Amino acid sequence: AQLGALDVLFVATAIELLDIGASGAGFLSAAFGAGAIVGAASTVALVGRRRLTPSLAGGAVLFGAPIGLVAIAPSAVSAPVLFAAAEAGRSVGDVSGRTLLQRISPNDVLSRVFGVLEGLTMLALVIGSVGAAILIEAYGVQAALVVVGAFLPVVILLVLLAVMYGGDHAAEVLRYERAGVLSGEAWRLLTGHLVHADLSHLLWNVLGLVLVFALFAGEYSPGEW
Repeated sequence: AQLGALDVLFVATAIELLDIGASGAGFLSAAFGAGAIVGAASTVALVGRRRLTPSLAGGAVLFGAPIGLVAIAPSAVSAPVLFAAAEAGRSVGDVSGRTLLQRISPNDVLSRVFGVLEGLTMLALVIGSVGAAILIEAYGVQAALVVVGAFLPVVILLVLLAVMYGGDHAAEVLRYERAGVLSGEAWRLLTGHLVHADLSHLLWNVLGLVLVFALFAGEYSPGEW
């Protein structure tokens, strides 16, 4: 749905928000496409990984956050870079999600699964395009960018809150289960990673990262980190 929305938002952002004319919409779309090349190249790092849900969740956040930043700090200089970053994140998330779907789907129905996926994708493009036009008309370009950009990060945040305050029942609904995914509960592909442990587990992970940085901060440049 967000991709469909962006087809509309590129034009509205270029003309109404950045004042770079109709040709600017093509420039923003081209920058978005360049991000796809970067994102696709970075997915080489996923080869051989058993756990792909972290990259799926991370890609979703990286896709949404830069789009919202375009609205918060509109600039003809930063907007192409932010849209490129968004598409790089989407590419990583897309490859991760499709690979997970392929892993869990039985071989004899794999073609049908991806056929349904493509059909739903086309439907989502239409919904996103129409929804973006309605948002722009009602609330303006910046509000539409914020809504479209915040959608996936907000979903992830709500999942985390549901796990923290929903108890065992919420964890049971959100955890990864192959049978559940095959029966249509596709959200488990994303939420399964978020409920595999509790808050203390997360805090220990963060503490470990801080310790690693403290010990080896001088060994790598910011770009390498």
